[in-house]
Amino acid sequence: MVFFGILFLIMLTVFFIVHYFKADLYIQNFSIVNNALEIRYQRNLSKNDVKSFLTHSKTIKSFSFNSKSFLDTSHNISIKYIDEDGLHLKKIFKTNNDDTFTSIIHHLKNEKKQSHFL
Repeated sequence: MVFFGILFLIMLTVFFIVHYFKADLYIQNFSIVNNALEIRYQRNLSKNDVKSFLTHSKTIKSFSFNSKSFLDTSHNISIKYIDEDGLHLKKIFKTNNDDTFTSIIHHLKNEKKQSHFL
């Protein structure tokens, strides 16, 4: 019984460490100008380190959206794209702002209709 208790504590500790160091990308703002998508984001709500994701709409192969749920309190936006080296990559962004989420959906769907990138 002691073995299972120790094993449980070790597994719980590993779970919390992985969860703590998990790098989620939270959207600060975004723009679509001349068929180029730019998303400014930060990792794990670290406001000191803002990064930028920039890609042309022709390089975006697909995107998907997931709304908030009981287990995940953020909206998720997944973008599959081809980088400048020809590699197929995927980025998953999160946002807690409902307006930002719906606005990104609207803009990406409009870009899809205009450029037929899917």
